[in-house]
Formats: sequence, structure tokens, C-alpha cells
Amino acid sequence: MLKTFLIVAGLASSNAFVGPAMTKVGIRAEVKSTVTRMAAADNVDDPRLLEMPKFRPRPRQYRGKAFVARDNIDTDQIIPAEYLTLVPSKTDEYEQLGSYALIGLPQALYPVPYVQPGHTKTEYPIIIAGDNFGCGSSR
Repeated sequence: MLKTFLIVAGLASSNAFVGPAMTKVGIRAEVKSTVTRMAAADNVDDPRLLEMPKFRPRPRQYRGKAFVARDNIDTDQIIPAEYLTLVPSKTDEYEQLGSYALIGLPQALYPVPYVQPGHTKTEYPIIIAGDNFGCGSSR
């Protein structure tokens, strides 16, 4: 099944998307925003830093598995406060912090986790979220 989603300023929308919270879909998303690079790659001491979002090139189209989240995913579900002692500017802790992404989602609604236990990276390069993604906190 191939669905097309338009991503504008971080919001995903589709007038035809209906399905359970976890759905594997093929996606073509066209980015309609201006992206600026925050630093030049040649100024980086640790090559692992190049994996940080601010250094990655931005494609015009995104393809891959999508993790589908419902409405009203708050910041405590995105990354629970207990993991915020990690410092993302430290490369090792940045990688460890990624292993806790979306760990606060209720297991009853999301039986397949965004990041598999014991891994630091996800198999889902795309997150499709409903309304109010990131709500509920000043973080």
C-alpha cells in the first residue's frame, strides 16, 4: 500500500489515511520548508556527530517505514523525564538518548516499540503523528 503524505512545518497530513496506530506503509513525503545547515561538516571533530540531525542532508523525498502515532503524544511519551539526565552534546549520551525515543507510549496501544529493546536506532526513518504531537510540557 502506498500513501502520499505532505509534511509542512513538521505536520503530517493525508486525506486518505485511516488505520491502526501501527501501520507499515510506503510513503513519499515532499518537504515544503526551507532547511538551513547549522554548521559545516568539516568543522566536526567526532565523525559520529555527522549523524546528528543538524548535519544530515535533507532529501526532497523521504522513503521508508513509517511509525504512526495517534493524537496528543506529549513530551513525556516522546522522552520521559527520567532519561533527561543524559547530555545530547556528548556523543555517547546522544546515541543512548535515542534508544529511549517514544519509550513512554502505552504498550497496549503500541505493541511494536519505536526503538527495539537493546538497540540505539530505529527501523522507522519517518514518524507520522496526529494533532498535538509534543504537547503537555514546557520542555
